Amino acid sequence: PKPMGWHDVSSWKYISTPTVTISPDGKWTAYAMVTVEGDGEVFLKNLTTDSVKKYAIGGSPMPSMQFSKDGKWFAFKEYPKYKEAKAASKNPGKQLFQTLHLIDLSADLKKTDFDHAGTFSFNGDASTYLAVSIAKERSPGAKPGDSNAGDLLLYELSTGKKINVGNVGEYEFNKKGNTLAYTVDAANNAGNGLYSLNLNDKKISVYDNDSTSYKSLGWTEDKDAFAVLKMSKDKDFKTDKGVVLGVKNISGTPIVYTYEPQKDSLHFPKHMTISGNRQPYWSDDMSRIFFGINTLEAVKDEMEQDKKDTAKTPAVPDIEKIKSDTSIKSIADLKKALAKLEPAKPKMDNKKDIDKPDMVIWNWQDSRLQSNQQVTERADKVFSFLAMYDVNSKKYTRLNDSSMMSVNVMPKELYAIGMSDSAYQLETNLDGQRYADIYIVNLVTGEKSPFKNKLYVPSYSAMPNAAPDGKKFVYGNDGNFYVYDIVNKKEQNITANVPTSFVDTEDDHNVTKPLTRIIGWSSDSKYVLINDLWDIWQINADGSGKAINLTQNGKQNKNRYQVRFNLYPDDKGIDLKKPQYFNVYGEWTKKSGIAMLEPGKNGLNPGAKMLVWDDFVFSNLSKTTLANVYSYSKEDNNKAPE
Repeated sequence: PKPMGWHDVSSWKYISTPTVTISPDGKWTAYAMVTVEGDGEVFLKNLTTDSVKKYAIGGSPMPSMQFSKDGKWFAFKEYPKYKEAKAASKNPGKQLFQTLHLIDLSADLKKTDFDHAGTFSFNGDASTYLAVSIAKERSPGAKPGDSNAGDLLLYELSTGKKINVGNVGEYEFNKKGNTLAYTVDAANNAGNGLYSLNLNDKKISVYDNDSTSYKSLGWTEDKDAFAVLKMSKDKDFKTDKGVVLGVKNISGTPIVYTYEPQKDSLHFPKHMTISGNRQPYWSDDMSRIFFGINTLEAVKDEMEQDKKDTAKTPAVPDIEKIKSDTSIKSIADLKKALAKLEPAKPKMDNKKDIDKPDMVIWNWQDSRLQSNQQVTERADKVFSFLAMYDVNSKKYTRLNDSSMMSVNVMPKELYAIGMSDSAYQLETNLDGQRYADIYIVNLVTGEKSPFKNKLYVPSYSAMPNAAPDGKKFVYGNDGNFYVYDIVNKKEQNITANVPTSFVDTEDDHNVTKPLTRIIGWSSDSKYVLINDLWDIWQINADGSGKAINLTQNGKQNKNRYQVRFNLYPDDKGIDLKKPQYFNVYGEWTKKSGIAMLEPGKNGLNPGAKMLVWDDFVFSNLSKTTLANVYSYSKEDNNKAPE
């Protein structure tokens, strides 16, 4: 055989496991076979007949593909070939385009192509339209600030009829799929605005028009509403200024709510604006809109800077002083005198290929290490504080500031959990012990109250974890887990009487009593599921009754029940009335498997049932939405994921 070299690795083909998908009806599967440096293919397989169809997809290692919600259509993108893309990267003026292919799964795999394709999406549950954004060709005289928005093509799947909407910036279908919300981003901001299209009667509704840009459009899940940002430029600031828009009752008589900080000088801080880096969203009860705010960064006065630079520049040689200098006897003496008065010229380095080294300055007064600051640099730049606007009372409330940098909104948007570790960052960097001050924020009043000062956080599972009802949370302390009821202001140690330990003895970090993993809350908020390194325990949230070992045999067989596969993404919490699936690892055998936890009977559980168990790694378990068809990946040290 030919000896293998390092350059051979980049040409190996493998299944891109994130792309593996099954049609909702369980009749088809699709996956991409790709390579790091080369062209790949999409495999479309009929699970009933085992017939396979291959399609070229070009040089993308992570191609985009999806089935319609009814399982009758499949769409995927074909990218430029790898060599073409590599050559184009050396030519900034070269523009390459992608093609979208639509496959009719019920008509001999009839294929329809859409050139110059950008993003695409089926219209939710309805599955009657395919939306395709058409990429815009760059004009030779285009400027950096010019609009890149192209047309949006709506293709009716049953008839092949097309609706063209011009200059669409962002778009999104509601979950039902009967309404398309979109923004317009036209040249010179002409006609920019927020619109919706009713796909039943083809009626277009206009909610707002302005010579600004609209972004971060998002529907509220299962609600007839969406929110969006309006961002405008100000020559005095580097930061765009924002306004938030909320629209609800789309299918009836739409109501548009607008919050403009510039018109609320009494409550909104003058040095801040609505951030363009956080998507706005409605509360569950549709009474408030949440959004981010950040500091306005002023543009430096270039004229003033030029004056400062000019002041630093040495003056023109003083001719009178030179005339009076009796030591000048020759032309050579004159040159020397002038040289003393002229500014030194910078040395020119003709070695253009030499990279200049970066310098990172460490300061002993920094509470965060420079290494940490470098890692979080991007996140720091787009950071925003959280705020909300009550559309009924027209009241703006800021929910956190620099004294409480982190705030996590709990389900139902009744409360939020705030955290601040700024006072302990230096201590954490010195000895590895992490602490945090925890706060509870009432999202109805905006009131902030302290919950725990300097809570020791030896592991992530010690941090507060909210229940689906939004009224309580579980957190860890001193080797135990506690549930705090916010409404009744009652705290309960829920693990003190459980006949096992929830201290992670496998964690070798420099911490004391790190805690094991919280699997999650039950959907009715009555139970917390916690792993004790071996088994999974169901524990009453109020601390009453006996805890139940759901898996039963983990410690006995030295098998660790680890990650839960979430096959029900629409569920809020863990629905114990449905089968639950977990990854299992054999501590001594090194085997791996997938186990099913059946719903309990009379409050008891028959234990976990092992579905697969072998000398492989099993992962990526998923299930179709309309059929009992599952998929998972399998690999070992000698065999790539299948």
